Amino acid sequence: MLGHSKASVPANVSTRATRGTRVDSPTRTSQAQSTKPTQALKPHAGFVGVELGVSAYRQDNKITLTSSDSSVNFEDYRYSRNTLGTNVGIVSGYRGFFTSWFGLRVYANLNYTQTMDSNSFYIINYRTNPPTITNLSYDYSLSVLNYGANLDLLFNVLTIKESKLGIFAGGGIGGNTIFTNKAIVSAKKNMGIDKDALYDEMKDGAFTGLDAWVNCGFYGIFLKSHSIEVSAKIPFIPLQAHNSTRTTPGIQNRTIHFTNTWNVNVRYVFAF
Repeated sequence: MLGHSKASVPANVSTRATRGTRVDSPTRTSQAQSTKPTQALKPHAGFVGVELGVSAYRQDNKITLTSSDSSVNFEDYRYSRNTLGTNVGIVSGYRGFFTSWFGLRVYANLNYTQTMDSNSFYIINYRTNPPTITNLSYDYSLSVLNYGANLDLLFNVLTIKESKLGIFAGGGIGGNTIFTNKAIVSAKKNMGIDKDALYDEMKDGAFTGLDAWVNCGFYGIFLKSHSIEVSAKIPFIPLQAHNSTRTTPGIQNRTIHFTNTWNVNVRYVFAF
């Protein structure tokens, strides 16, 4: 009996030890680690991107009578023209996510837009023999550089495996340089302004002014470092390209403004 009880004690201890090793086994530890979720993006990273899209511009030509002389009979002249162009650009900056759903980014942008817009017609003079034909063409094309600094708020709204979908909203401030020589010369033809009387105003045909805009859109982040975005940019400051005064008849103020009304781009961004 005594020998049997001595033998049973080690057996019981061995059984407990075996059970204990099952709790801390390498296999179960590995399984627990494998269930840890992986990150779908880099929470803090610099980034660069390229974009391609469409921009809309409006040209406003206006002549107003400012004379108080009631004997002067002159009607205000207003002419507006809308045009579309292709824009390409680059962005570079830094983004950070502070929670699983909220972040922000700061970045600089440089965009180039080229519009293609012309109006051609001809006049036939039947009083001559043979009739003479005069061809007239107005070229309203623009070349525009836009540059500035931006701040956007980022909101992740959906996570699918290692990808995230979200929306962003923000704004920017910067400048526009518009190369408008052809467009302004055509506008002045319509307004009856003598190009040779403009002195140095039209020497280079490039005009720079302050610009500010609102950003919004949505994005998809995949493979941590890559993202595709569809963005809209809506500026709200027009650029004055011409302002002159003529005293005959009356006192006329003549202005030409260019306004970038909206932009829609598709953008690829790489985070590093």
